[in-house]
Amino acid sequence: MYAEAKTELNEIDQSVLDAVNSVRARAYEVALTATSAYPAITATNQQELRKAIRIERRMELANEGLRYMDLVRWRLAEKALTRPIYGMLDPNDLKTKVVDKNLWFFPSTPAIDEDGFADFKPMFDAGLIKLIVPTSWTNQQYLWPIPAAEIQINTNMKQNAGY
Repeated sequence: MYAEAKTELNEIDQSVLDAVNSVRARAYEVALTATSAYPAITATNQQELRKAIRIERRMELANEGLRYMDLVRWRLAEKALTRPIYGMLDPNDLKTKVVDKNLWFFPSTPAIDEDGFADFKPMFDAGLIKLIVPTSWTNQQYLWPIPAAEIQINTNMKQNAGY
């Protein structure tokens, strides 16, 4: 969070890089200074560092339940949550379309865009994965309704649009 906040303020210094790299070094079980033993972040450009931090949060905090709130905070929910959800083929179809019988059966590595989202459409178009379900999102969901009791307590407070 420190690295993200400092990056958004464009106050990028060594402490920001150390904050991100300390997470990476911990994951690789090496010292922070052993930068050749893990993929250390060296970018000081705000846009490049923002992308690296967002990807790092997605991977490092995958089981922490923070992804949804990250997407809302970054105003990327409309992009992330309206994308189709793809999945592996059914076992019978998988037998005929395995990329290499001696390797993992996922067909390829998808391209990643500037916001860290994978593009699975080429794999789908090639028939190597299937569409599970399309998703939906409305921008109204960026703001939640304010409880009526709070509005009654504070008459200066107005309900968020759409609620």
